[in-house]
Amino acid sequence: MTRAYAYRILHQGKVINELTEAAGVSPIGDTPSISEWRTRNITPGMLSQAASEVRHAVERGVLPTEAIRETVNNFGEAHREAEKQVIASDALPDVRRVYEAVTRMRQGWNAEDVGPAINSV
Repeated sequence: MTRAYAYRILHQGKVINELTEAAGVSPIGDTPSISEWRTRNITPGMLSQAASEVRHAVERGVLPTEAIRETVNNFGEAHREAEKQVIASDALPDVRRVYEAVTRMRQGWNAEDVGPAINSV
């Protein structure tokens, strides 16, 4: 086991302990299976927020295991949306260069002038 993997397993344990405590259940046997991969979406800085969401869901009458599962899923969705935004912002300069190259072609520039712009993308 690598050191990095060991730290991820420790983080998984912390997430499971915090969320089960917030739900008022035992971390052994009463919780849904939460993989290490899924706990990566809940960073240490977000753990108190996740626990708060679980606590509020249980107070509203949601079953503790369902509250934990729902919270982990919500953080996963939020993480995926954030990744999409980063990918989109990283791709924006390339899209602009292509747009500029196509605009130049429409304005009558020849292929030799536009080629380097297209090749840089």
